[in-house]
Amino acid sequence: MHHITYENTLYQCEPGETVLNALMRQGKEIPFSCRKGNCKSCKTKVISGNIPDGSQKELPDFMIDNQIILPCITVPTGDLVLEKPKLEDLRKPIAESPFEFRKETESEHPQPDLELWKALGEGELLLDILTHFYNQVYHDPRLSPFFEKTTKDRAIGKQYNFLQEIMTGEKVFFGSYPRSAHHWMIIDDELFDYRNDLLEKSMVHHDLGEKWRKRWRALDEHYKLMIVKSRKWPNIIGDVIVPVGKFETMTAEMDMVCDRCFEEIPAGSPVRYHQDEAQIYCQKCALLEENQ
Repeated sequence: MHHITYENTLYQCEPGETVLNALMRQGKEIPFSCRKGNCKSCKTKVISGNIPDGSQKELPDFMIDNQIILPCITVPTGDLVLEKPKLEDLRKPIAESPFEFRKETESEHPQPDLELWKALGEGELLLDILTHFYNQVYHDPRLSPFFEKTTKDRAIGKQYNFLQEIMTGEKVFFGSYPRSAHHWMIIDDELFDYRNDLLEKSMVHHDLGEKWRKRWRALDEHYKLMIVKSRKWPNIIGDVIVPVGKFETMTAEMDMVCDRCFEEIPAGSPVRYHQDEAQIYCQKCALLEENQ
């Protein structure tokens, strides 16, 4: 038998019994609905104790980090101290960059550098350097995984056209700009610098002068806030933010409440569950969330 402390009151939990059943058996009421870990209505915070396997079913990473469990599917392996989660425990962290939820504007690109373009042989030396660089990248164990679905020639061509547009101001690039192109890549400061150091070695290999190497690296540094991140960002297509997570359709086994509009969802109605946010939405609000 294990002991559960919930809101400073001690409860007993029988072997094989879930936390929810133990609390209800002893007269403690907490919000719940499905009893299967699907609706996430019973979310509870662990203050101390071992979190059993399977007790955080499909919760987003930030809730897992905040020690949130689902009592309806939690069978303790030891004593637990629990409390109601605070609002901040159930909300995504604030944006880690101004670009997490928006694309870069035209004015946020660097000014053209025609001198640098000329120093790069008006593209001829640039192509040589990029070819040498991507030959290294595709054999690099840290960088190559990002290019598994892209051919080397395509990677070189896209980067060439992008840099040509940035350096000259000519509209020759038709791909995604850095924020959207890298939205799914988790790249920290060290990896960002590692990539740029490798690029500089290719510049040195082709005898590009230090002055011009610094100017090129300054262009890359300009985009750092749009690339470096600790988690995947949503994609942005046009003006539409496309969530990283997906909605799952399920049926409400009991009366529920939409987490967006707070309207009642009658038992038996279809609902949408967002896998990343662990929120329940009615059909209308799910559509609004998907197209927000």
